[in-house]
Amino acid sequence: MSALTTDRDLLDRLAAAALAGEPDPADCEVLAERLVAVGATAAAARWRTWGLLPPVADQLLEGIGEATLQLLEGGERPTAPPPRSETWKGLQQRLDEGAHPAELEGWVRRLREEPSPGKQSLMELSQRLLAAQAPRAALAALDPLMREALEDPLLATRLAQVQRACGNAHQGELWSRLSLKAQPDQPLMWFQLARLLLDQGALDEALECAEAGLGYAASHPWGLKLRANALAASRGWTTYERLRELGALPDDAAFLDSLDRERLRLQRRASLGRRWPEPPALDARLRLRNLLKTVEAGVVLIQGRHGEALRWLLEAGAWTTPPEVIPVASRDPFRVAEALGAAGFSVQAERPLRRLSELERIDLTVIERPAGRHLPLLLRSALLGSSLRGAGLVLAPVGLIQLPGRSLGRFSGWELFARATEST
Repeated sequence: MSALTTDRDLLDRLAAAALAGEPDPADCEVLAERLVAVGATAAAARWRTWGLLPPVADQLLEGIGEATLQLLEGGERPTAPPPRSETWKGLQQRLDEGAHPAELEGWVRRLREEPSPGKQSLMELSQRLLAAQAPRAALAALDPLMREALEDPLLATRLAQVQRACGNAHQGELWSRLSLKAQPDQPLMWFQLARLLLDQGALDEALECAEAGLGYAASHPWGLKLRANALAASRGWTTYERLRELGALPDDAAFLDSLDRERLRLQRRASLGRRWPEPPALDARLRLRNLLKTVEAGVVLIQGRHGEALRWLLEAGAWTTPPEVIPVASRDPFRVAEALGAAGFSVQAERPLRRLSELERIDLTVIERPAGRHLPLLLRSALLGSSLRGAGLVLAPVGLIQLPGRSLGRFSGWELFARATEST
């Protein structure tokens, strides 16, 4: 077996153990020895420490990502670290002494006036600066590597972490998406993106990203908490309860108690009940039936929670036989399936928004998102834009989307559009 294969096997074994929360101390020591051999002495020291006292899984997986870069992607490396400038040595010393973040930023600015110490050195420096609560200095340290980040998922991941630490949620989101586009099988990056979206109030996308990450690490505690938080924030209580029955909520009694208290508070606020849309007048019902008579298949419901719009159309007489529905990115998936099934609709399996373009035919797209909220980034993306352009009809709450010259009418708070020619 080659050294390269041996390194890969070791890293894969450690990654699996990190997700399970049980890294083998012997594997940590072996990895430390191999890192010493390529000159990564600082990383080797961390792994020796982790062999004795393992950190949280997130930190272990991040360390594995760095070790992958050092062992498998860096090519030939010197057996000893290259000589450092006086500025570099001074910055490292002030880091060890716990200097103020503003002072560390000054050292980084001086360092950038000198020849670059190398990509890996800057990556390690940014990690140390993050740990020292100096995210702006960490961002400045990574600035020379910005162009490379477009082709390097690990570097894009680090930039996403740094931007979030700087309070730049939108920039963090963009770097996260770039990293996932290049390498989608990163559960921690999906979870980080979910957290960034929760920070911005994009609850529907946050839930979908948490689910995507759990597809790669099904029992990861961070992912389970993010999914539960997203469901609670969007009031997806039916799915929340089903997950509780399936044992798919995080094993954290205090966390679950806090969500249950929030649920009780929100349910008391909503105790007056929801207002069902008023039935349209006879002429409006006849017009709806005429407009929807060509809808035979490919009915897509996006971001549903109650299936309210489709059930309302059925009660308004738009169909004599309920068509088949494809739910996409539902805010409460189990509730949507149950409500539509009880109304007589045939319901396909839930799909993520990023797979919407795979559908060959869409006769009607229904967006159930509340009218008072902005469309999240993914809904405004080219993916959804191209899908909407292929939809025969689009139904959305009045004011949610704008398709000039395409409106076919407003019905009890909903607006129906003809085939879209422009992005929303």
